[in-house]
Amino acid sequence: MPISSAQPLRCSFLEHETGRRYPLTFSFDQFTQVYRARVNGPLNGPQEELFRQLAGWLIFTPELSSYDPDTYACVLDLHLEEVMLDIVSRDDFYEENDMVSAAIVRGLNRTMIWTYTHEKESPREVAAVQRVVSRVEGVCEAMWRNRQRLPYTWPYRTDNADEEEPVAALCILLMHMCNRTKPLYVPDILLKMLLHVWLAVPYRPNTLDNAFEYQTQVVFSKSANDSDIYIRETIVDGIGADVFILRIIEDLKRENTSDRYFAALLEALRVLGLSQPLLPYFAKYECLDAVASTLQTRCVPGGDQQRAVLYDHALALIHATMVLPTLRVHGTCVVDIFARGIDIVAAGVPPLEHDLRRALRASILGSTEHIASGTRKGVSIPEMKNRAKEMWWPSFTRLQAAHYIAQGNGESKKYAGLLRQWESFGNACGLDTEKERKRHRREGRAFCTWAVCQWSTVKPPDGVTLKACQGCGEAQYCGRECQKSDWGKGGHKERCGKRIKGA
Repeated sequence: MPISSAQPLRCSFLEHETGRRYPLTFSFDQFTQVYRARVNGPLNGPQEELFRQLAGWLIFTPELSSYDPDTYACVLDLHLEEVMLDIVSRDDFYEENDMVSAAIVRGLNRTMIWTYTHEKESPREVAAVQRVVSRVEGVCEAMWRNRQRLPYTWPYRTDNADEEEPVAALCILLMHMCNRTKPLYVPDILLKMLLHVWLAVPYRPNTLDNAFEYQTQVVFSKSANDSDIYIRETIVDGIGADVFILRIIEDLKRENTSDRYFAALLEALRVLGLSQPLLPYFAKYECLDAVASTLQTRCVPGGDQQRAVLYDHALALIHATMVLPTLRVHGTCVVDIFARGIDIVAAGVPPLEHDLRRALRASILGSTEHIASGTRKGVSIPEMKNRAKEMWWPSFTRLQAAHYIAQGNGESKKYAGLLRQWESFGNACGLDTEKERKRHRREGRAFCTWAVCQWSTVKPPDGVTLKACQGCGEAQYCGRECQKSDWGKGGHKERCGKRIKGA
């Protein structure tokens, strides 16, 4: 049951500058009267002061901040989200004090969150969604015109990078609303604003994790020609292709990038980065090399299921690059990505093993054929062969060990096909399993067995001594931490235990 619009609601807020606490008491009738007046233009005198006080009241009123159902029923019956959107659509709104305009955007976001997450099929919420969607284009056009004056709060909250950024949240919420329309209605100006906010906010609010998911969804929904037009207008001629690609690479390297956002970045490189308008920039900044580098720390063998999901996105990207005859691809990163996938499969990812093995086999097969035929001119075959001399044998032995262990429980077939394909890849690179086994032993058992260690593919310096596992005598480690990691995460517990049991 909606509360009465005349009912007074009380709150108080603390002014950080003075330390004073201010009580505020207003009703929705007062709020509606002042805000409807603001729709027609800036206010003066007492009304201007009242408008600013109401912005604070909207944020700090307990019934609104705690999402009281009866209070929000009144809000929607009064169409307050419509009034606030009309204000945000005005150019003079962006001349308001930043803290006031940010408070208004926060209040608008609360109303939209309620509309989006509660009683989706009720007439009240459905009507509110329709009102919001009808104003999306006008709001985004106003925000785009005034993009240098948007009321961001991050400049005032440098001590709290996790603080929700209201402008970013508004763009995401508008996208959520548009996603619920049938047929789908997503104006390009909204996507343009999402990209602008993504670049403008110096840290990564959680609300931006799925911004790229929307970009790729919309590009997928367009024809190839329309997609290229959109990418050219929005990215190349809009925010700038160089800035776009460099920001993706920067965020891929961030340690605190969420898994969802990391996957979205990889998908953006595949769907957007490999498009005709952006392909020159993909090559210019060697995006595939950046992906291969981040996988070494991001997709650790023996990690949780999400590591395999992220790797699958990277594999789809490299598979897509291999069919582009004009794209220059470094052979080293191709081998690095394949070897990391072999290690992930060898360590075991049960829910995803079948799909991941199949995708990995297909990609390795394609590269094997390219090496044999020499048809893929953009990939440096000498680079690939040189890197394979370092990376192929260690990963081959780990997969071979996983295959050996699986023979005892009747699951060896799931590794057999991939093992044969990886062996064929090595053969195409001029490597022979027996010769590589002898070479690695002859070179003094030079590498740490833990796949993630920096010395797993490079001979450690003189000051680092490798010590053999006391159980099997074959695995060797540069330190106790690597041995513990390989035992707990790398599958050595099973391999070592199997050999001891069968001795």
